[in-house]
Amino acid sequence: MKPSPSVAPGDTRQTRRTTIVYYDRGEIEVTSQYLVIGAAYFPIRAISDVRVEHQVVPGGLLVAATLGPSEIVVVTMVVRGASPQLTGAALAVALGVTAIAALFAVIVWPRTYELWIDYEGVSTKVLSSPEEWRMRQLARAILRALRDRTGPR
Repeated sequence: MKPSPSVAPGDTRQTRRTTIVYYDRGEIEVTSQYLVIGAAYFPIRAISDVRVEHQVVPGGLLVAATLGPSEIVVVTMVVRGASPQLTGAALAVALGVTAIAALFAVIVWPRTYELWIDYEGVSTKVLSSPEEWRMRQLARAILRALRDRTGPR
């Protein structure tokens, strides 16, 4: 705990309020009073919820990556006047190759984890990282600050 002086405007007496630090690494700090990420400042009293969301490969991207090349193959074969058997074989190869590529993309696509808070009633993304453990650790720190707060919301 590190004490933080708190003085009301016009008050000549100085009172001390204890601030608990839950997380302090780099440009991120979570205390019993506030959340700071870089230059963004969020008072804990204005935060009502926190969550970590996992971003996956967009489905539309996978569909486009799989079907796009197949459409190109079909159009090219029809324009060139290829036989239906050759067009079908080329289409099967194109679909197979692109499906394997899409499956590979799903497996190796860089995963992204996002930290979201409900700030003054608005869902706000405050941070993203490929490190799930770090996002969950930060979310736990914010949840502890929310749970332990003693002031009014």
